[in-house]
Amino acid sequence: MSRANGKQSKLITKGVLFCTPFLLFFAAVLCFVLWLNQYLLVNSEVSLYVDLLFRGGGADGTVVVGPADKISPSTQEGEIIEGEFVTPSYASQWATLNVDGWQARDLPVYYGNGSEVLREGVAQAQFSRFAGQNGKLVLSAHVNREFYEIEDAAARFENGEEVLVTLDTLWGTYVYRVSEVIIFGHRDATPLLPADGEESLFFYTCYPRENALAYKTERIGLQCELVSGATWEYYVNE
Repeated sequence: MSRANGKQSKLITKGVLFCTPFLLFFAAVLCFVLWLNQYLLVNSEVSLYVDLLFRGGGADGTVVVGPADKISPSTQEGEIIEGEFVTPSYASQWATLNVDGWQARDLPVYYGNGSEVLREGVAQAQFSRFAGQNGKLVLSAHVNREFYEIEDAAARFENGEEVLVTLDTLWGTYVYRVSEVIIFGHRDATPLLPADGEESLFFYTCYPRENALAYKTERIGLQCELVSGATWEYYVNE
């Protein structure tokens, strides 16, 4: 009996030694996947550009291309003088955002949408237009911080209330009115696509806000139409 028990003990030891590396490997893979999911949650714009890189952008598979004269960070140098329109430099604040009914006030808006910008406040997608350029301005921020109250604004709009959004820029004040609530998948870049020819604002975040640290596969955005504010040509021609 003792010889049989010893043999069985050796087999168990060999089995443990054989399986341990595989268990450690799978544990490491699981930790990496969990970290990656959290990284993409915190860096929602990174998730968007990963999708654009590997999927081509839109829900129909078409390639997302910005305006022909889209702005790149390397061309964004220069001092901004109040009352004059000058393209902001990358990661610089060029506006503050206020939404009717929100407790959060004077949210800083920065040009650029890298993770370092999102850590500071509201980030402007680099492929989008600035306020007054007769196109779509796209903003994003974290749901557990700057845009925590976006669902409240959406509910008020759907209940028939007017929800105004004020953007105080370095060259003037722009007021927008919420016109539509859009819930879309995190792989669907359609609501973010450029739309030149009409001034508009679209700002979005992860959805829903409950359990904010969990990985989100949906986004909620508010499409807004312009109420007041001068066009870029006004500043150029003054």
